[in-house]
Amino acid sequence: PYHKLLKAFKKVAKNMGRGSTRIHDLRHTMLSYIWENTHDIEQVMQVSRHKNPVSARVYIHPTQKTREEAAALISKVAHDLNVVPFRT
Repeated sequence: PYHKLLKAFKKVAKNMGRGSTRIHDLRHTMLSYIWENTHDIEQVMQVSRHKNPVSARVYIHPTQKTREEAAALISKVAHDLNVVPFRT
């Protein structure tokens, strides 16, 4: 039953030092990793059972990998445009 799963989850989260983590947070994490590995909103929508991509995107959060990919893309564009970083 759900209450046993929830109790076990809370115990594991507390032991990991993540006592405030909710079981619903796993949904966000799972969908973020699906997005990170596929960049396919249709897959995210299918797993999350959302019919609207806007609703599905609410569950996608940037991961370290996607932040690094975005930074690399910005650096490439800046390099291609010959933009010099502002220095103080």
